[in-house]
Amino acid sequence: MNHFIKRALVFTCAGLAAVSVFVFFLMKTESRQFKKFAREERAAALSKAARVCASALAGDKALAPRGFLAAAPARATAMSLLDPKGIMLMHADLMEGGVTQPHQPAQFPELQKAALSPTTIWESFEKDGKKLELGAAPLYSDSGERVATLTVLFDAGQTAEIVSKLKRKTLKRMAPAAVLLFLLGAALAKCMSCCRRPCGTPETAEPGNSKQKDQEGLLHRVIHDLRNPLGAMINQTETVASGLRGPVNEAQEKSLRTVIKNGNYLMSLVNDVLDAAKLEAGKMDFTKAEVGLKALAEDVLELAKPTASEVKVELGPPDAAAEARVWGDEQALRRVLTNLVFNALKFTPEGGSVRILHSKTAEGHDRVGVQDTGIGIPEDKIKTLFQKFSQIEETKDKVRKSKGTGLGLVICKEIVEAHGGKIWAESVYQKGTTFFFTLPPKA
Repeated sequence: MNHFIKRALVFTCAGLAAVSVFVFFLMKTESRQFKKFAREERAAALSKAARVCASALAGDKALAPRGFLAAAPARATAMSLLDPKGIMLMHADLMEGGVTQPHQPAQFPELQKAALSPTTIWESFEKDGKKLELGAAPLYSDSGERVATLTVLFDAGQTAEIVSKLKRKTLKRMAPAAVLLFLLGAALAKCMSCCRRPCGTPETAEPGNSKQKDQEGLLHRVIHDLRNPLGAMINQTETVASGLRGPVNEAQEKSLRTVIKNGNYLMSLVNDVLDAAKLEAGKMDFTKAEVGLKALAEDVLELAKPTASEVKVELGPPDAAAEARVWGDEQALRRVLTNLVFNALKFTPEGGSVRILHSKTAEGHDRVGVQDTGIGIPEDKIKTLFQKFSQIEETKDKVRKSKGTGLGLVICKEIVEAHGGKIWAESVYQKGTTFFFTLPPKA
């Protein structure tokens, strides 16, 4: 299978896995929140019914069937009033709306237990294949004497049914993101297998060229449409991970952070593909001005410090004079330097170093370099560095396993050439690499 198609399928699987994990935890969180709300609602309903019954008993020493029925909580299936010995004084079948006064011992052991409990209790049990939940509250007179116990029976299956509906709604909400991820992978697989023209090579009027353009256009449209739902997925996952939707344990938070990390990686892929397309089409606007190179280099190295510390690679001070100025778009040049520095860190083993260099060419152009003491690049592979989705098998994952879109150097090349400069690499395999780019002075 073509290497590029494999990568497209890997991206798709990673995205679908991220969505799946996110949906799983979202459904668990929503289910937990609803169950908590249902418990609180039932507890409040039981407390309210107990107050009504206690008030009636305190005033009249008796409770009329109609008043007993009116005190029943919503969504309850049955309600009983027991004396302190467990004799059922009154029973309401709330499904049929009838009230009886059996004056017989309660038949269920759960009711007998409730009649003896000094505090409010909740019990879950099964009867005739149904999951039921029993709430019981003791009723006391003004003198503190226990006069009765009120029990309310709820059908726990109703909660399970509502939770199931919530899960179906969640799946429907997330389905568009999953479909878009699938379409992205399909488009990547198709376009990567066709769009392998080296960056900067002029297009020809071959019959297949129009088809290639259509395929690239489809890729860009699909990726563009993916950005918003992917961003929403990342934001929602961060909300859940932060505990704003309910408590999250350590294992759940770790899984959610993995979703966020992979989601951000996919977002960087989306942005790189769109930016590369925009640069190739000449639609990226640049605001050029004099830029202090040393200050810019120091900012980029400061940004790279945590990564360099993690991989134990030294970042040397920039070899540029304090007064050095280059002509270009500051944010675009920052992106070029950032891409090159992080690329150098990726292929430099522990104990190595990375430096930013500056000098002048014979023509008076500024020459900027990023030098590393990494594993280098085979001479015959240097020419493939600036091709879309290019990765060199001799160096891939040799220093450490890392992710990459294969577009970073393409974007660097397009930015430098849009500034009227050139970019190239000089490398000795197993010894190190230096990426140079030139920038002409202000015209």
